[in-house]
Amino acid sequence: MHTENDRTGDDRTPDPPAPRPAFLADFGLAKLATTGSRLTRTGQALGTPAYMSPEQARGEVSSLTPATDIWSLGCVLYETLIRRPLWGGDTAAAVIAGILTREPRPIRESRADVPRDLERVIRASLAKSPRWRFRDAAGFRDDLDRVLRGERPRARLPGRGRLAAALALLSAGTAAVALAIPDGRDEPGPAPAPGGAVRSAAETLVARARESGNRDPAGAADRMGRALEHEPSRNDWRLERGLLLWAIADGAGAREEWGRIPREAPEARRAALYRGLEALFRARDGKLAFDEAAPDLKRAAESPGPEQLLARAALEFWNDKPEEARARLTGVPGWEAAVLRGLLETRSPVPDRAREAREYGLALEAGIEFAWVLLNRGAALRAIGETAAARAAYDRALALQPRFGMALHNRGRLRLAEGDRAGAMADYDAAIEADPRDGTACYSRGMARLKFGEPAAAIGDFTVAHERSPEDPDPIAARAYCHRLLGNQARAEEDLDAALALDPKAVLALVTRGNLRRERRELAGARSDYERALALEPDQPEGRVGMALVRFSSDEVAAAVTDLDRVLAADPGHQQARFLRGAGRREIGDLPGAVSDLEQVLASEPTHPHAHAELGRARFERGEWRAAAESLRTFLRLRPDDDRGPGALEMIAECERRLAAATPAQR
Repeated sequence: MHTENDRTGDDRTPDPPAPRPAFLADFGLAKLATTGSRLTRTGQALGTPAYMSPEQARGEVSSLTPATDIWSLGCVLYETLIRRPLWGGDTAAAVIAGILTREPRPIRESRADVPRDLERVIRASLAKSPRWRFRDAAGFRDDLDRVLRGERPRARLPGRGRLAAALALLSAGTAAVALAIPDGRDEPGPAPAPGGAVRSAAETLVARARESGNRDPAGAADRMGRALEHEPSRNDWRLERGLLLWAIADGAGAREEWGRIPREAPEARRAALYRGLEALFRARDGKLAFDEAAPDLKRAAESPGPEQLLARAALEFWNDKPEEARARLTGVPGWEAAVLRGLLETRSPVPDRAREAREYGLALEAGIEFAWVLLNRGAALRAIGETAAARAAYDRALALQPRFGMALHNRGRLRLAEGDRAGAMADYDAAIEADPRDGTACYSRGMARLKFGEPAAAIGDFTVAHERSPEDPDPIAARAYCHRLLGNQARAEEDLDAALALDPKAVLALVTRGNLRRERRELAGARSDYERALALEPDQPEGRVGMALVRFSSDEVAAAVTDLDRVLAADPGHQQARFLRGAGRREIGDLPGAVSDLEQVLASEPTHPHAHAELGRARFERGEWRAAAESLRTFLRLRPDDDRGPGALEMIAECERRLAAATPAQR
């Protein structure tokens, strides 16, 4: 910025202007004849549109309080920092629509230098509900002073730490008043309400439920249920109670609660949307779930209001139109839109799991901590390698609902991948106890037992999993795999026939039958099974390894190495694939690559005898006589009766002969 001193050549630094106080003036009643002014014109509703609070914009004159002025002051502060109006629009109607339907963009997206606490204070002043704003200007000023002193502001954000506010905003017609009542009273009597009125026992229970909703959603749902016993016609409370039940993964209870809302009630549209979404998210890959979700979603899609947009997006998702659904949801606020956008990533040709996790995070930041959203976020975070954050998401879901079977199951899988066998088995046991009808945890516990070398015990889990999901071929195929390991080939083939009769495209069954055929030296049949499995699931690791073994037997060593490259690209810790690739690299003359692979195998499994043997051969072919002899001697110590050719003893003797003939420098 140029000053007068700059223009006159005076290089003295000018004195800074004396600070001037800022005043908030009520320009809302000004009347100007000049066109284009943002000020109110004669005949219009009182108040400048860009600074109107939501209650003003709705014309709720009786709701105007000092909190209304707090909103206007928040708009001014926001505009001062961002240098543009908060609620822009070409017409007054567009501005008012923004005030009623949109949330302010975070200040720090444009001004990263703005302190987070200052943004928090301004956001609190711009809460849609007056009860979440400061009561008066003194409270607003006090929090701003706290920020200037570097202290934590007292401002609460809607939904931050409390489910009550978000639930109240979601429920049509709900007057949300969160009154702090001592938790010691289970059956409260009348309590004073704002304005000196007396709150009924039912209203007090609801207030307590809203106050404790995020800390204790199960207890809040119970209180809301007792309130409904007193006033069963309060459909707004019933809608809220359904959300609380859904938050703790009690989908059946939520659906039952929403189903009690009469079709003619104003809350019925949102209840239909939630019933449809609950079915959609409960089993998003099954046709049965969509059949259950479709009637409710279609009903919500045919009704006016925000439910229509969300329901149509959900239907587009199920009709394999993810791009149309994504376009419809772009920029739409609210946790419902966020979770739908997250779910859309699962139908993308190339799913962006990081974006999926972010969308679920946005939904959680709205203040509603749904256990199933945490579950989905944990799965997305694990897929992108953020295992600590995934574990935290599962832990939080289980804090909300300790008997949430799917969260227990997913945390068990995560613990198993981390090597925590005891923790994984404990989670699988708890998941099976929580939901005895679900065979998924039984199947996973069986796979864990199989991994730890307990095929006989795994057979029991796979049998139970098959009984609980008789149309799923994988438990029978996995049981066949166990029978194969235990040498019971006839039982294995019987199970494989049953699995493939259920689903000719069952990948695990095809791979297991390929293994059986390969072990019987039926290489053509094995190759056919592996090819069919890999056509369905190109990165199935055991199918790729099996195909590589068939190629080795058919002298297709280079092609086998390519198969193993693919396995290791997806799972660098696959030790069988790394050993086989090391052996294959030696055969095709890639000795440095062979030595590298085999040394990595031995670093994690020092007593792998055949890795020592292959490493000795690779070093022999590189002329490293001393190292080759050492590796081959280790092999013979581990397997003294195994001298498969070329003979280890002969190679050691040749190493010693060449070392004896070498000069000191060559040695």
